This record gives sequence, C-alpha cells and structure tokens, in this order.
Amino acid sequence: MNGFAAIFGGGVDATLSPRVAVRVGQFDYVSFHVGGGSVNVFRYSAGIVFRP
Repeated sequence: MNGFAAIFGGGVDATLSPRVAVRVGQFDYVSFHVGGGSVNVFRYSAGIVFRP
C-alpha cells in the first residue's frame, strides 16, 4: 500500500518587539491520500511568536 501526504500554507506575523510577535493567522491546506481514499482539510491557527 502506498500513501501520499502534503501540506502547503503560510502566515502573517505582526511584530510587537524585535523578539515578540503575534501570529495574526496561519492557513494551511492538508492533503492525504492512501488506499484509494483521500482527505483534504484547511487549517487555521494563531498565536504568539518568540524569536531568539
């Protein structure tokens, strides 16, 4: 049995300081195919980003 999975996406950050930002939005498209079936999903996430 063979399978295939792929994720494509991107996001936008709003910088609060040089080391901290707010991830306003991240959108991803997830595609998964195995055994003749497939699943396609859109994901959204947001959060806080700490930079080194």
